[in-house]
Amino acid sequence: MRLIAIIPLAAAVACTVSASAPAQAEPAFNYPWCAHYMMQNGPKNCGFTTLAQCWQTVSGIGGFCDANPAYVPGKLQAPTSKRSRMG
Repeated sequence: MRLIAIIPLAAAVACTVSASAPAQAEPAFNYPWCAHYMMQNGPKNCGFTTLAQCWQTVSGIGGFCDANPAYVPGKLQAPTSKRSRMG
């Protein structure tokens, strides 16, 4: 019976701890090119490694590409999956 009373308390503490964690100030990835989609105050995607890749994304849907002002050369990029090849 005591376990039933402890579970809601433990859940409340866990929610409070996770809600009070500070937000990250920098993005999880670091790429040099951004796509700006053609909408008033439209979305921006700064996840492109090459300018050509960015232009291919906006072609046909409208938009433009420019350099990512937050890009830091040499900084680690988002983790990629590492698959081992057998054979």
